[in-house]
Amino acid sequence: SEFNKMKKDEKKTFGPELINMYEKIIDMGYTEEGVYFELSTIYYEIGNYKMALDTYKTCTGKGKAMYIVGCMYRDGKGTAQNENSALKYLKKAADMDYNKGMVDYEKLKGKIAEREEKEKFDAQKIILHIPQQAIHHTAAVAL
Repeated sequence: SEFNKMKKDEKKTFGPELINMYEKIIDMGYTEEGVYFELSTIYYEIGNYKMALDTYKTCTGKGKAMYIVGCMYRDGKGTAQNENSALKYLKKAADMDYNKGMVDYEKLKGKIAEREEKEKFDAQKIILHIPQQAIHHTAAVAL
């Protein structure tokens, strides 16, 4: 859209006017996903991430919107960071054949699996060391 081509300061200036225009269009009954997607993008670009997130979520048929929602959950923009929600939305984008969604879904899934494997390994190390520490402690006390 033309809005995306504007400079950051121009977006701050014209964003509220455009939001008002899109909201009027929606109020008139024009609820095509493209309208919500453009409105979401304006909210995002002017830094109103909460409204952007809520509005992007309504664009359930757009892979790019689901991808953006997933990234917002992953990065904690407009919401608390939540990897499970991020995976859910990135998977939706991937299922719609949105390439970035496919790539980021696999990356995040791999990152989570790697972290869980490390946590499991660390827990096993602790469990293995407890008996030895207890034995050494008991032996030292006995002396």
